[in-house]
Amino acid sequence: MKTKILFLLLSIAFTGTHQATQKPVLITVPTLKDLSAEKIDQLLQSLYPNDYQDETRYQKIVKNLPISPAQQQLISNCYHRFEVKAAVLWANNYTDRAPLELLENEYPNITKQVAEKKIKWDFSFENLINAGGMQRLEEKRTNFFHLSLTSFKGLSRIPDISKTTGVDLNNNLIIEIYPYAFKELTNLKEIYLYQNPIKVIHENAFYGLRFC
Repeated sequence: MKTKILFLLLSIAFTGTHQATQKPVLITVPTLKDLSAEKIDQLLQSLYPNDYQDETRYQKIVKNLPISPAQQQLISNCYHRFEVKAAVLWANNYTDRAPLELLENEYPNITKQVAEKKIKWDFSFENLINAGGMQRLEEKRTNFFHLSLTSFKGLSRIPDISKTTGVDLNNNLIIEIYPYAFKELTNLKEIYLYQNPIKVIHENAFYGLRFC
């Protein structure tokens, strides 16, 4: 019964129809508030599959929901879906194009908002590995330029990466280098970070590196 009432409330929120009785609305609002972001996201996907694939329409739907603690998490999840999509495209397309460039064909608005820094793009080696891109990363060895990366998360998962003496991270989207970012790369002597919009380098960011 709660599921049917929730569907009714979602329809009211998205269509602007206010002909429903007061009773289901009163019952449903606390029910919606109690749902996790994951559960609400699943409902939105089943009710509005076309809007779910469009980040602009999806955000509008989320913002029109009755007040819910899950709203910001839902918007964050929306962007994460596109990060996953970009990683999958890169893992399955043997081209020199960056993940964001591949994503642009289907979702040009996302890449535009990333370029204009209107949305947070959180992309790392972890995304690429989880999408099945380990083989491609191994083939690249240490040439990790132009991968739309914003962080180094997952770098240590690449086989034999600790043995490398140089890493090319040119032409990415790295803004911040956190403490101990390369601590697993005990033999690293050279690191290239040209053409990255780096704004913050934390203390001990290069701790443990054996620069000549």
